[in-house]
Amino acid sequence: MTDLHAAVGEYLDMRRALGTQLQWPESLLHQFVAFLLVQGADVVTTALALRWTLQSVGLQPATYARRLAIVRDFACWLQATDPRTEIPPPRLLPAPHRRPTPYIYRDDEIVALMAAANQLNGGCGLRGATFNTLIGLLAATGLRPGEALKLDLDDVDLHDQVLVIEGSKFGKSRLVPFAPSTGAALAAYARLRDAALPSRTTPAFLVTASGSRLTGDGVRRTFARLGQRVGLRAHQQGRSGHGPRLQDLRHTQRRRAAHRLVPGGLGCEPAHATLGDLPGACRSERDLLVHPSGSRAARAGQRAVGGPCTWRPAMNATPLPALIQRFFTDRLQTQFAASPHTVAAYRDTFRLLLAFVCQRRAQTPSTLRLEDLDAALLSAFLDALENQRGNCVKTRNSRLAALHAFFRFVSYEAPQCSLQCQQVLAIPTKRYAQHALEFLSEQETTALLAAPDLSTWIGRRDRALLLVAVQTGLRNSELRSLRGRDVELGVGAHVHCIGKGRKARCTPLRGDVVAVLRQWLAEQNSQADDPFFPSLSGGFLSADALQRLVHRHVCSASTACASLRDRRITPHTLRHTAAMALLHHGVDLTVIALWLGHESIETTQQYLHADMQLKERALGYSDPAGNPPARFQPQDSLLAFLKAL
Repeated sequence: MTDLHAAVGEYLDMRRALGTQLQWPESLLHQFVAFLLVQGADVVTTALALRWTLQSVGLQPATYARRLAIVRDFACWLQATDPRTEIPPPRLLPAPHRRPTPYIYRDDEIVALMAAANQLNGGCGLRGATFNTLIGLLAATGLRPGEALKLDLDDVDLHDQVLVIEGSKFGKSRLVPFAPSTGAALAAYARLRDAALPSRTTPAFLVTASGSRLTGDGVRRTFARLGQRVGLRAHQQGRSGHGPRLQDLRHTQRRRAAHRLVPGGLGCEPAHATLGDLPGACRSERDLLVHPSGSRAARAGQRAVGGPCTWRPAMNATPLPALIQRFFTDRLQTQFAASPHTVAAYRDTFRLLLAFVCQRRAQTPSTLRLEDLDAALLSAFLDALENQRGNCVKTRNSRLAALHAFFRFVSYEAPQCSLQCQQVLAIPTKRYAQHALEFLSEQETTALLAAPDLSTWIGRRDRALLLVAVQTGLRNSELRSLRGRDVELGVGAHVHCIGKGRKARCTPLRGDVVAVLRQWLAEQNSQADDPFFPSLSGGFLSADALQRLVHRHVCSASTACASLRDRRITPHTLRHTAAMALLHHGVDLTVIALWLGHESIETTQQYLHADMQLKERALGYSDPAGNPPARFQPQDSLLAFLKAL
């Protein structure tokens, strides 16, 4: 014998574990099981299911069909454990599904409903104030009735004027902004509620006169009676009658909002009344869907940068700060384990972007939405990098790469923004002219190494640093991050570093470089983990500090070597100088690639194009007169015999 009540509990637990709520089916199934027990049955049959479904009179055909469908779903699950169970055939009670036609309230009807709500008795006026606030909130924000009833105290942010809707239809969550007039009405209700119920325990924002959370059935019955009072529903003895529903306040708000967002469309009816037009609140001239300062809400119908004014319907905005935070913490650091240099480069990109967007939109970074970063705005940001900040095309492309990485992440985190992500990812990298590789000749290198003043601590540090850079070809970041333990000055002297792509490599040191580094290390008296080339404060040199260091000594060396004047020499130029020196001494290209830590030998081939001496040697093999090379003539009789064969 099957315990049907226990079976109903297991069935509901299974369905709810899959994400359904089943509030109405729960009560119906327990009623059906009680009916079976009264009939003396311990198994579900089609006849009993049909008799229980039709025992209630006066219901709509669709309601009968839905009641039987709930029992049928339970029977399908129960038959797996009790084969005696009969499953009612589908469409045993056919009923065409007809969605009710939405009712669009007039402003005077909403005002009348709120006035009738104020006349409700109970709780020293709290019951009337609760329904007055509920009706006004639905009319002003377009919430679903269930969403309004589920609002807790923490979900109503009166400071930032936004509602936090969590676990809504299909498990979605969103933020709904409201205007100051709406906030004033909500704050007035909160004061009245707290004064009437100072010791309540429920976290609900809208409560009954006894302090408990409002229920859906109770709210629908009360709203039906309010509709009868104002003439929106016909009076029927013992019944609520048919007429406009609470849900229709949502349809009304959405339809009026669509009229405002599409100029000239749908007849352009007058704007819907806000809470400021209704009793108990001040007048507001702003759209309740859009916060007047843009705080925590995307501006509906925002004009695209550099383009004509385009109108679009309001949609659920996606908060940008949370996405950026997850991109850096989850995507880059946790999933990709990106290097600190990559994280810093992406961080700088977003710092520049947020400053640019906030200047254009007159908003703070924490109030921006993902919808604000459209393709037109990002293209304008990239153009500003070149035209206003003076960045080169390579820098522009590196900033674009950071934005592409972010929007690829967004396409997975926020699928509803896929179209926007596709538009951003379609922004191409910009082509640029390939300039000749910049490097120093032997004379220029000698002048640069002689520039530091060896009578000072800074001069001796700079000379040792420049000598290591020119001989090893380390990158800027690799040179600055060297520690005492990374430099081996004994047998097989070398420098160990973790380079680009986290590839570890060891670069050997010449004898003259080793001698200079030993003197420097003896002067330092530092520990193994201390910076090998410290700043004045004892920390690591910054990238800008190294750039200024090289520039300062290039300016000093230009007095002795005129070819250094008016040239832009960077720390990376010293890396090119080391590579060209190896190439001039006949070192194979693959060895140079390993020396420099290149991922591919194709990157190293750029030094072949920059080597003018190699081209000059090739030119020496040609005949200046343009004569064709003479054919080989054998001088030996044996070779002549072989040639004649």
